[in-house]
Amino acid sequence: MRRRPRSLAGVLLVVALLAVLTVQPARAQTPNGLQLFTEVYRLVTQEALAPPAPIVLLRAAADGMQRALRSQGVDLRTVELSGVEAQDLQTMQGLLRQAMALAPRGFPPMEVAYAAIKAMVEAVGDRNTVFLTPFEQARFNEQQQEPPPIVGIGVTLSEQGGRVVITSVVEDSPAARGGVLPQDLIMSVNGQPAEGRNLSDVRQMIAGEEGGEVVLVLFRPSTGETLTVPLFRARIVQPTASARMIGPEIGYLRLTQFREGSAVQLASLLRQLQSEGARGLILDLRNNPGGFLIESVDIASHFLRGGVVTTVRGTRDRTTTYLVRPREPKFLADVVVLVNRRSASASEVVAGALQDAGVQLIGERTFGKGTVQLVYEFDDGSGLRLTVARYLTRNGREVEGVGLVPDVAVPFGLAVVGTPSDPQLQRAMNVVAEMLRRAALAATR
Repeated sequence: MRRRPRSLAGVLLVVALLAVLTVQPARAQTPNGLQLFTEVYRLVTQEALAPPAPIVLLRAAADGMQRALRSQGVDLRTVELSGVEAQDLQTMQGLLRQAMALAPRGFPPMEVAYAAIKAMVEAVGDRNTVFLTPFEQARFNEQQQEPPPIVGIGVTLSEQGGRVVITSVVEDSPAARGGVLPQDLIMSVNGQPAEGRNLSDVRQMIAGEEGGEVVLVLFRPSTGETLTVPLFRARIVQPTASARMIGPEIGYLRLTQFREGSAVQLASLLRQLQSEGARGLILDLRNNPGGFLIESVDIASHFLRGGVVTTVRGTRDRTTTYLVRPREPKFLADVVVLVNRRSASASEVVAGALQDAGVQLIGERTFGKGTVQLVYEFDDGSGLRLTVARYLTRNGREVEGVGLVPDVAVPFGLAVVGTPSDPQLQRAMNVVAEMLRRAALAATR
């Protein structure tokens, strides 16, 4: 069986993780269900940060395979476990062989193995330790790539109380330029009432070809207004890194995820901002769920002179310290970082390192994702995300379940990220402008 471990530090708020170091895969024969089950059991018991007792894992696996067969109208005998690990593992391997043999036509035996493994991994009791079937693993891998452009108006929708509500607006999208705000209720689309329609129907009403007009009638609860907003569909591109000058000598750099290559993108954008005269910088990590840990170390290194970025503590007191790496260009002064409750994992690695070095965080308390995962990919296409360690900030602070508290707390309210209505960004601009003013005064003395 081949497994390819990739170290991760964090998960998407939706199930995305912060992946890290890619190592040379170990090769062996393609796994069957029994081999895969045995390997995942070994990884969980030997590598997990806090594995439960073996008997707990094996009982859960038995329950999982029994449920899978029961859904197909097949009964599987129950087994008694002794509490002696080697004996119980052998018993469970025998039960899995039997269960896979009982799988009826049209229900692949591997599905029984996957059900047993999923139940066993869920018994770890860690929200970030997950077994993924080949289909789920393929979806996860796709999520780590730069998203392709889509055609639309740049909003996300949800159903609340039987109404379709705009939950967020993409920066620099048609909706943002048209003044659409989060929490606006959609009353009609192109003259067709939205009331009584479900989320899928309203999405279909808005969808269409690039350049086509969409006329929304919106109700804004915050003001009691009813607004008619004409928009034109466009290609919506959400790069993982973007930058622009946002004020006199103030650059704005936003990272939406830490994908492979994000640090290289950031370096290029920093050079761009410096060439355009940026002496102060706002680093925006809001709504950033994480990504590759090594990318976060490289990115933090652009803003630190030296020392520790983060420390990872795993099982059996294994500790790895990630130091500032030689990265250019450096931006060492007059920097602030924007964070919110959706800034997680790799974002917290960077924000925590910079805060410990004296950089101000502005916004809201971060998510509090302070554990590290390894991702194993197997030859059948399945995968295992396994929590193996916790990380600490530069000064040794815990993040898991706590998050990072901003130095300047600013609620977001109803606004669009990166626009003039964004109160957190406006506060950051004021803070950086004051830092630049003080630096200029000091230079004249």
